[in-house]
Amino acid sequence: MSYESTTASSVAVDGSDPVRRSFEWLMLRRIQCGRDPHGCIVDDLAVPGSPVHVGLSDVFEERLRHGIVASGRGAHRFRIADVVMIAPDRAEVRSCHTDDVVLVIDGANGRPTAIYDESLVSHWSTWTLQKIDDGWRWFDESIDSRIHGEDLCQR
Repeated sequence: MSYESTTASSVAVDGSDPVRRSFEWLMLRRIQCGRDPHGCIVDDLAVPGSPVHVGLSDVFEERLRHGIVASGRGAHRFRIADVVMIAPDRAEVRSCHTDDVVLVIDGANGRPTAIYDESLVSHWSTWTLQKIDDGWRWFDESIDSRIHGEDLCQR
């Protein structure tokens, strides 16, 4: 498996470390979901009914319907820039992502039959996480800036 997680330093806020660790875990699970959409449980990533839950459900339904999976080529790299607690059960995480994972269409024999997407995309985003009974989950994401063909995180 090819993935990378990096974390920038930020001012520690009470409760931010569990949020940071949860965000990193959610991102790694999301990356694994791309490689194995059949085994992806969106409820483990996002609050049911939330905007992120709806979006991820749509993405993985489409990928399953068309046999699209993340290959072993490329990586999704992310860096946490800041964690802010906005309530005891809500936090915002600002992060930068660069994704050049090659998506392929899986053939009947499990071998790729075509490249679906091999582009490089990078974005800064702010994620809202909500604490639910068994931990932190994504609730919403707003894209602050996005660029194709370049790595915003290197700037």
